[in-house]
Amino acid sequence: MSGSYYGLIASLPYLPRDLSLRRLPISRQALKLRLKALSLTDQEQINAIIEFHQQLW
Repeated sequence: MSGSYYGLIASLPYLPRDLSLRRLPISRQALKLRLKALSLTDQEQINAIIEFHQQLW
């Protein structure tokens, strides 16, 4: 895991534990832009997690 991963996590907005929000505090576009700052290896890991999660639903 690279240092850019920690930077990404630190830059994300707060989410309450119970996820009691009407709207997410970050847009899909803003999240994708932040994910591009990760190294290629970290991006591949995130994409694998997303793909796995999508297969559960």
